[in-house]
Amino acid sequence: MSADTAADLHAEIRRLRIRLAGLGPADLDRPAAASGAEPAAAGSGPPAASGEPSNVRAAVRDAAAPAPVPGGSPPTRREAIRAALSELSALRADGRPVPDLGDRVLGDQLVVLLSDCLPAYGATEAECARAVRIAAGLRRALA
Repeated sequence: MSADTAADLHAEIRRLRIRLAGLGPADLDRPAAASGAEPAAAGSGPPAASGEPSNVRAAVRDAAAPAPVPGGSPPTRREAIRAALSELSALRADGRPVPDLGDRVLGDQLVVLLSDCLPAYGATEAECARAVRIAAGLRRALA
C-alpha cells in the first residue's frame, strides 16, 4: 500500500469535510459544477510543485463531476453527493444501499464510507486510489 495514496485520501476527506460544512439546503439544491474537460492521459504533464507522484496527480486530474441527466437538468450538489455515496458503497460495502437520512448527515455518511477505503480498514491500494478519484471529483462538483 502506498502511503501517498492513503495520505491523499486523508487530505480529500479533510477537504470534503470543510466544503460540506459550509453547504446549507439551498446550496445543495444548486447544480453541481460540470467538468467540461476531457481527462488527460495518466501520468502526463509536469510534476506538481508539491512533489505528488504522477499516478496520484493523474487520478485526481481524471476525476470527473457527475454527468447531467440526458434531456434533463444537471445534477444538484445533493445528487452528486448521493451518487458518490453509491459509488463508495459499491466499492467497499458490497453495494448495500446508503439510507437517505437527510441533508444533515450527508457529510458524516461520506466521511464514513471514504474512511472505510483507507488501508487501516483493510482497503487495497486500488480501492484507496479509486476513493481518492471519487472524493476529488465530488469536491470539484461541489465547488
